[in-house]
Amino acid sequence: MRGFRSRVNTSELGSNADDIHHVSEILNAGLQGPLFMGTVDKCPGEVFINVSPTRYWNMVRERVNMEIRRQLSMGRPNFPTLQPPRSVDGLEMFGLLSPSSSSGNQDKG
Repeated sequence: MRGFRSRVNTSELGSNADDIHHVSEILNAGLQGPLFMGTVDKCPGEVFINVSPTRYWNMVRERVNMEIRRQLSMGRPNFPTLQPPRSVDGLEMFGLLSPSSSSGNQDKG
């Protein structure tokens, strides 16, 4: 796998957050296989990385839930509800379930 990079505005994911972008990447880690990595523009020091796309997106979902809880505790109205476990499919989020993706792709987690 050569690599993949996408940049998504959180409003595209149904969030009411103010112009926050999330960058997701699939990196070639040689013999280890792919690494799934991502950052949030406004928090460049916070990096999510895992060998499993499912575990990667679970980490992202937990961080989103933490921010939702923080915003709600500050009284911010109209914020999205918490994202339940398995609400995000890591394979789907990276486009690995599409028929055009390689049939050799498998989730390790």
